[in-house]
Amino acid sequence: MNSGPQYEIELKAHADDDAVRTRLSALGAYGGSFQKEDCYWVVPAGREQAGKAVRVRTERRVLPDGGGKSACLVTFKIKERRLDGLEVNRETEFSVSEGAAFTGLLSWLGFAPGFCKHKTGEVWNIDGVTAELAEVAVRTIPGEGTASLGRFLELEILAGDNEAQTVEAARARLLTVLAACGLGESCIETRYYTELLKTPE
Repeated sequence: MNSGPQYEIELKAHADDDAVRTRLSALGAYGGSFQKEDCYWVVPAGREQAGKAVRVRTERRVLPDGGGKSACLVTFKIKERRLDGLEVNRETEFSVSEGAAFTGLLSWLGFAPGFCKHKTGEVWNIDGVTAELAEVAVRTIPGEGTASLGRFLELEILAGDNEAQTVEAARARLLTVLAACGLGESCIETRYYTELLKTPE
């Protein structure tokens, strides 16, 4: 979690090979397992700032020592999708103690619930690269059934700026980790998860 804006430089790749997990464990420090329920609250069409979204994440983690941790995190991003599957997002994130109260506030302010994303997986830290291997499912309307999108490896670096030199160095590092996991650049998924839902493989 961060207290102010940072730049999230990331890519995701299809990771159907069972050997990916073994390689991740050899490369980095295991951070445990997680379940994440991300619900996106959006400004409805026809209103000023239409399409803007706030993500409310309910997260449950099982730590490597067997302990547990839960949190409710609120995130908003300024997205900038680059070519070749790299995303650079200006991100602000903070925690709230009462998730239901916060979403009630969003509703009162005129936000409407949009799609939700559920991820179940594990996380590693590889010399400053956060690597999550997760099964991902999405539902377009809260309360409806989910559509499985498959298993993905998400690699992320947090940076203090989005200067070209910073982004290029991060990109090179992410591709190095991707290759070490046995995945080629052809495995990179350039679409957002919601776009995969609309146009499944």
